[in-house]
Amino acid sequence: MFVRKSAPPISRPANRRKTHFDSLRCEALFSRFVFENGRKRSMRDHEPSSISDIVEEATFDFTMGDASGGIAKLETLLAAEPEAFEAWHALSEIHYSEKQYDEALKAAERAHALKPEDLFVNTSLSRIWLEKGSKEKAEHFGAQARMASWKQQLTQPQDEEPDIT
Repeated sequence: MFVRKSAPPISRPANRRKTHFDSLRCEALFSRFVFENGRKRSMRDHEPSSISDIVEEATFDFTMGDASGGIAKLETLLAAEPEAFEAWHALSEIHYSEKQYDEALKAAERAHALKPEDLFVNTSLSRIWLEKGSKEKAEHFGAQARMASWKQQLTQPQDEEPDIT
């Protein structure tokens, strides 16, 4: 009889809840290799050249258990590019995952100042405020996230029903 074995789940410390950033961690794990001239090479073989490359590298470091290395890369990037929304949001998520809520709040507020209508940063702020004990602020940012989600649904065209006549 054939028994199908499933892949092991991505491990995380038992005391840490699953967050939105876990999906980014998965993405980072699976995007570590690129194909160049038919040969597989590691992303570590090149220097990151863009903001998103550096954010991806920091996310990978965090994924591999080096949160301080990921934070250092993001802080270095943000010193040079203080308007990098993706970096602020990634920094807030790493701090949140490490239960450094004050630092997470500072980074999330900077990201929110850059893109106040962003669904994910509003969700992050809601989770951070909930951990810090402010239910009112958590509910405020949760409502902002829901409104951003509704706006996104209204602006994106829905799949049309197939014409079966």
